[in-house]
Amino acid sequence: MSGKEGIDHRKYGFTKYTTTTSPDGCIPDGAEFTVTLYNTDHKETCKFTAYYHSPSTYEQVFKEARFKTLQWVPYKLDPNVPIKEFFDDFFKYTPAVGLISTKK
Repeated sequence: MSGKEGIDHRKYGFTKYTTTTSPDGCIPDGAEFTVTLYNTDHKETCKFTAYYHSPSTYEQVFKEARFKTLQWVPYKLDPNVPIKEFFDDFFKYTPAVGLISTKK
């Protein structure tokens, strides 16, 4: 696969893209992402590199680091947000997930 894979969440203040994909179209562990942050005028404010790691990689390293539990926590919209429709795209293509873990 050629081109860029990612998420354009510019209306939420960021984009996240990679040019690294495997032949099956998946993003492999360790793939670099370019994350760009934007201000409220949609002008680029900074760029940095982040890395993709699969859930199984996170589970393995947390286990190796002797964490007792690891819970995946999806993002949720605050029920008191007045314009819920604004966040439809964000939750359709959620860019991340939270983790809760406890140490042994």
